[in-house]
Amino acid sequence: MGRLWTRLASALLTLDAGDEAARREVVALRRAAGRVALGDDLNATLADLTTQACAASTAAQVTLHAPDGTLRASSVSDPWEGATEPPSSTPDAALPQPGEANVLPLPDGGLLAVLPVSLPASAGTLEGGTLRARYRPGVRPGEDELAFLLSIADHAGTALHAAQLIERAGARAGEQERARLARELHDSVAQALYGITLGAKTARATLERDPARTLQSLDYTIRLAEGGVSEMKALLFSLRPDALEEGGLTAALTQHAHALEARHGLRVHAELRREPDLAPDVQAAAYRVAQEALHNVVKHARAAQVWVSLAQDGPLVTLTVRDDGRGFDPQAQGRGTLGQRSMRERAAGAGGTLTVQSEPGEGTTVTLTLPAAPPAPPLPTPGAEGA
Repeated sequence: MGRLWTRLASALLTLDAGDEAARREVVALRRAAGRVALGDDLNATLADLTTQACAASTAAQVTLHAPDGTLRASSVSDPWEGATEPPSSTPDAALPQPGEANVLPLPDGGLLAVLPVSLPASAGTLEGGTLRARYRPGVRPGEDELAFLLSIADHAGTALHAAQLIERAGARAGEQERARLARELHDSVAQALYGITLGAKTARATLERDPARTLQSLDYTIRLAEGGVSEMKALLFSLRPDALEEGGLTAALTQHAHALEARHGLRVHAELRREPDLAPDVQAAAYRVAQEALHNVVKHARAAQVWVSLAQDGPLVTLTVRDDGRGFDPQAQGRGTLGQRSMRERAAGAGGTLTVQSEPGEGTTVTLTLPAAPPAPPLPTPGAEGA
């Protein structure tokens, strides 16, 4: 990136001299930086980079290639139009060193500039492929133009690295989610099934000699089965985001509350009024925050009771999770645990705020405030158009 800012500063210094080429380069670099920063679709970003490089330079065509020579993006729909030798046929020996450009002659009398696309060391590989600019006969790129193209190649490397990081993050998030679900299944449904099996065997063994104990075993088995069903429904809600659309936030929280009671013996007081007016993404964020808050109650609070409330007051929707557990000192905890930071990030991403109030021995209250979705416009009255 240092080369990028050096080139940009150099171009800016020449603007007063009326250098139109420098002006084009500044515009192209600014747009390229903005496009890469957006983290948009990788193919669209790379295509836009080649278009900007071609428009701001004297090259006839600009293409981006993978390390194996495969075409990634081109400034024109037909990258080989009018070319006697496609850039992909460039021999490996002609590939440039990092930070340098090779200018090679073409059979038609034109030139081909080959520039490296490098990735940061953290990417695991420094090879990002090449940026190749083809010039018509009689046109030769100067040092300033090659420096500009190197900056565009750096942008391409940044875009490739960003896409790589996003893919890694998605894979890691998937692994963490699978691990969490495996723990949930082991700790809840698997244990419930084991208890159901024991209850059923006990009922069968005492069926003839102790009918009263048989009834107790059957009641115990039924409660475990109901708890397992509730827990499975809660896990399905976490697996299927569209379940919120089908059942709504109130239904999702109700299912989760039932699962907590069945699995952990918590007494959950749910005050869930009418379904609030929330956009789908905000609704999902609210459910995830509640899920994390209740998970913290189970894991850390040592509580016997928890209160969950959801209410809408005009343009605001408030979700509160309160427990009677051991509490903690928020000042001593600094910015909070990873779970708290995750909840705050979700709240901020949904345009809301999150507050955590707690004192040692006094329990904890988590309050999420979110903006309600604007009301839908009224449907036109039949016949109103002709009135």
